[in-house]
Amino acid sequence: NMNKEHTLKLLESEKAKKLLGELYGKAAVAENQKRYEDLVGKFVKEFGEKDLYLFSSPGRTEISGNHTDHNGGCIIGCAIDLDLIAVVSAREDGVIELRSEGFEPDIVRVGDGAAYPRFSSASLISGIAEQIAERGYTVGGFDAYTVSSVYKGSGLSSSAAFEDAVGLIINDMFCDGALSPLELAIISQRAERDYFGKACGLMDQAVCAVGGLVS
Repeated sequence: NMNKEHTLKLLESEKAKKLLGELYGKAAVAENQKRYEDLVGKFVKEFGEKDLYLFSSPGRTEISGNHTDHNGGCIIGCAIDLDLIAVVSAREDGVIELRSEGFEPDIVRVGDGAAYPRFSSASLISGIAEQIAERGYTVGGFDAYTVSSVYKGSGLSSSAAFEDAVGLIINDMFCDGALSPLELAIISQRAERDYFGKACGLMDQAVCAVGGLVS
């Protein structure tokens, strides 16, 4: 039972410090511990005490190949230590309620498919959930509160970090982690293209989903 108390205790553990050091560098461990702890508090304030899960999805930078991926060309990209982090808990009614700090909440009913307006984050969430369900998985609802250091308009793929986070959450909570990072990236790309309505290549989603240096 990973409620608020247990989650905060886990974040103070040596295991958590080691993982945070790998993600953000040793000098940034304390800063990011506080970041996760603050987000846990915000989630509980919004949604109440529940079993909690923590997720991270990085931004990306281009090394080579700017704008070639959506023309069938090759790229090299790299994940960065700026990321979107999420505190998540499952719910029973098939509804996804996602609150991103600084934005209006998104409420999506699993199975509604393309019922949400284009160019909305709700359309991305719905498109990702629908594609995973089409692969034979039973996608349930969840509550999520997110905060991101991959700022919108920064050129570091805030949208791909968001999309891949949604896929990662669903994959972990409802698919037992069966979908590979590349599959999740393809799902995110198609959600942006076919549900959100923006033509895009695969670079952003692939780098954010796979991590490290990607070609």
